[in-house]
Amino acid sequence: EINGATAQDGTQVEARVDAGDIVPIQNPVTTAGGSFGYTNPKLLVQGNDLSGAITFYVQGYVATTDPATVEWHSGEITRINLTVPAAAPLVTTSAATSVTTSSATLNSNLASFGTALSADVSFQWGATTAYGRETTVRALTSTGSFTFSLSGLSDDTTYHFRVKAVGDGTSYGTDRTFTTGAVAAEEGVGVGAPAPPTPPAGTTDVRGRVSDVGVFEEPVTAISEDELCTLTIAEGTVGLTKDLEPLDEVVMVIMDEPPPPPEEAEIVGLAYDFGPDGATFDPPITLE
Repeated sequence: EINGATAQDGTQVEARVDAGDIVPIQNPVTTAGGSFGYTNPKLLVQGNDLSGAITFYVQGYVATTDPATVEWHSGEITRINLTVPAAAPLVTTSAATSVTTSSATLNSNLASFGTALSADVSFQWGATTAYGRETTVRALTSTGSFTFSLSGLSDDTTYHFRVKAVGDGTSYGTDRTFTTGAVAAEEGVGVGAPAPPTPPAGTTDVRGRVSDVGVFEEPVTAISEDELCTLTIAEGTVGLTKDLEPLDEVVMVIMDEPPPPPEEAEIVGLAYDFGPDGATFDPPITLE
């Protein structure tokens, strides 16, 4: 029996003799129907001296015998009941591996099932030692290392985790931690990065809105320095500098000293200086 209940079929029983030249035959054996016997399975210890103490083990744990004292007779069948208390599985929490900004692999080792023949294992994890979350339970029928992958984690965050094993009782590994990596901030955008300077009145910044070949990827409305004139640039318009580079800005400022008008012409109202000098637009754009 294990903890007062009939042992599962396949439970290992072993006898160890402390004296004489003992030859183990069918030792250890596994149970069937909660017992082991002379017919099948049988536990037979053969040797030239059985005068020493014989200790029985169930799943590797010392068993209590009933009756407590047994008189052995060579060649005869001896009947004895064995009892052990329940023992939980033995697991250890190993360090996490493959830690990224949003994922990690949790590792553990199952050293023993205790008195059980299998164990249900999982990992508890969370931001504190209260954990709060648990991975899917996995049934193991052999000892050794096992892993579980976590995903969808927050970056630059410390997580706690420990392994849990359930068999004839529940056991836990020690608490461990890992910290996910920090996501690199985009240039000029992240926390602590200086804000881009505000363009002066009459200057419209079009960086990020014009492709590498000068195509406007969205409609842009440029406003003059005095906010009286607008220049609408349609999506798909190609805007280039005099050096045939993509435009960074569009400028419409009041000219303090406008050039003299052509003969027989007059300037009515304000004169504007458009920039950058030599810029071209295809198709042409219209001042409103």
